[in-house]
Amino acid sequence: MNPYLVNDDFGEPCDVYGYNYDMEGPPETDYDCQGYTNIPDVVRRFLIYFRNCINEGLIFEIQNLYENTFPKLTDQYFDKKPWPSCEEVALLVDDDIFLILYKELYYRHLYARVSGCPTVEQRAGSYSNYCELFNILLNSESPVPLELPDQWLWGACGRVCVSIPVVFPVQITTPDKKFWRT
Repeated sequence: MNPYLVNDDFGEPCDVYGYNYDMEGPPETDYDCQGYTNIPDVVRRFLIYFRNCINEGLIFEIQNLYENTFPKLTDQYFDKKPWPSCEEVALLVDDDIFLILYKELYYRHLYARVSGCPTVEQRAGSYSNYCELFNILLNSESPVPLELPDQWLWGACGRVCVSIPVVFPVQITTPDKKFWRT
């Protein structure tokens, strides 16, 4: 049985695409010595599989993972607490584009579910991550080989527009007074 595949009900893994995952991710024996123990095994497998699907451009599988599996894992493991930090995930899945996309999900989860979050630093980190994503997409000399579901792209565009006045308050001037809008 391949340890890097997950399905929606978290039972027996399935691979509808026939991808060879045998060489992906760190060896199982390295988990304990490299800090992987903070990430549940099913989440580790999900992250590796999610990265592979993004790298291969499997748009329908990405959409399924984004819309169904990520929320199920959130409910099961991270309902009121943050997903693993980006630094922990980077040890497991070293891929710049994937890590930017993971951070987008990570910060969105903080906004939606974690009490006391986001802090000012997290808001700035979220905005900075959007800037990094759009800089890669818009400043590349050739097309970036990345396909994402429309829902994810539109959501990211909307969230970056909403986050600008939250991260950077705008001074509004009226004839009789000045005040800060946040």
